[in-house]
Amino acid sequence: MRKGFLYSITYSPEKLSYSYPVALRGDTSHFHSAMQAGYDAIELHTVNPDDLNLEHITSQLKHNKLKLSAIATGLEYSINRLNLIDDSKEIRDATVQRLCRYVDLAGYFYCPVIVGCLRGNIPEQARGHGERTYYEYLRDGIEQLCKYASSKNTIILLEAINYYVNNYLNTLEDVVRWIHWTGQKNLKLHLDSHHMNIEEKDLTEAILNAGSAIGYVHFSDSNRMYPGAGNIDFSAIVAALYEIQYAGYVSMEITPFPSPDIAAMKAISNIKDIESSFRA
Repeated sequence: MRKGFLYSITYSPEKLSYSYPVALRGDTSHFHSAMQAGYDAIELHTVNPDDLNLEHITSQLKHNKLKLSAIATGLEYSINRLNLIDDSKEIRDATVQRLCRYVDLAGYFYCPVIVGCLRGNIPEQARGHGERTYYEYLRDGIEQLCKYASSKNTIILLEAINYYVNNYLNTLEDVVRWIHWTGQKNLKLHLDSHHMNIEEKDLTEAILNAGSAIGYVHFSDSNRMYPGAGNIDFSAIVAALYEIQYAGYVSMEITPFPSPDIAAMKAISNIKDIESSFRA
């Protein structure tokens, strides 16, 4: 019988907007409810990697038999406005340096680092004629990051994000092609069902075509709530992931509605119900 997915839930110690897609916030007491709901891991979202109490987090993860599935970096863009393709080389360099601190943190926990909206947006005046410069900025930054991450045995995950958030590399195909262009061995595709629902013509076909390039998965529904609260066909997504023999983490990047614990519980329950029919 196939082992199936590993399950993770998003957590941040930061004070975030309630609409931000992180289910659990604040102190680590949520780790216990995550464990009770059946999760294998926590996905960490933070804007203060140097201020984390690593001893406490490690202790709470161990106490609740959880691992850290990945470390997300999007708050660095939304709060600190760092990005990898800024016109300012100073900002680009600062972004790489900051990401290297996340790699240090990931090395401590033996987990990958997610690069999503932190890659920034191509200026509108450059669309259609000056875009290559920004793709090359991104390649340069990611190459520096991957080289540093390789020295720490750490994987970098590049997320396909919808156009309303990032105005390039929107589909799985876009990101896979770009990854091949860079030639970085420790760079993998990160898919997110919410973004796919906006960008992909056929979710199943996109996953099958991406295949082994997929290194990490986010699940949330069309409205960014827990799977089952919107209109995405998760049965089709799970079937496609099983067909390519994906057996890594499925992390619930969801808003905390109607409450953090209920959202986390419904997310894993609904997906496990779907997955159970594929396990035999």
